[in-house]
Amino acid sequence: MIEDLGLRDVVIIGHSLGAIVASALAADHADLVRALVLVDPPYSYDDEMMRPALEALRADPHGFASKAFGYFYGGATPAWLPTWHRRRVLSTAAEVVEGTFAGLYDGDEGLGRRALSQDYLRRRNVPTFAAYAAAGPAEYEESFSHGPHDQIAVWDGYGHFLHLEAPERFAAATRAWLDQLPTTGVSR
Repeated sequence: MIEDLGLRDVVIIGHSLGAIVASALAADHADLVRALVLVDPPYSYDDEMMRPALEALRADPHGFASKAFGYFYGGATPAWLPTWHRRRVLSTAAEVVEGTFAGLYDGDEGLGRRALSQDYLRRRNVPTFAAYAAAGPAEYEESFSHGPHDQIAVWDGYGHFLHLEAPERFAAATRAWLDQLPTTGVSR
């Protein structure tokens, strides 16, 4: 789509599973991407941890997703957000819920798996701003090589939906980071 529209120097913003997809785009097509903004990317999970989760997913996709979403909220989460998410999850076809999670956490192309993401994500060669709700996953992000324009932020007290829990803060942090990037020739 980026090529079909004739776009260049695109800033890709991805949240959660979308951050994995955004990272894959940057790894495979850095010539199309000026920079990445990643919101709490979940690509650091070990296979042993994911095995029981994938079994639960296959047994009951909606139950799995509802339970998983229960871990995504923090003290700054607005009261309406969990209800909105639950409604969206339950209104999504079970095979779509299962396919989405399994596609990113199972098999030889599941980039949410640490075993695959370690080498693959090292190929990203564009400036990256990654905002996390917890220090543990942010440490995994820190394990990749970084250029002078990369930034990793941890927002304690927030949940997985930083951009919805603190939209003004997220917008300001993203704008400030983008403003410090050179206008041309940006790479690591």
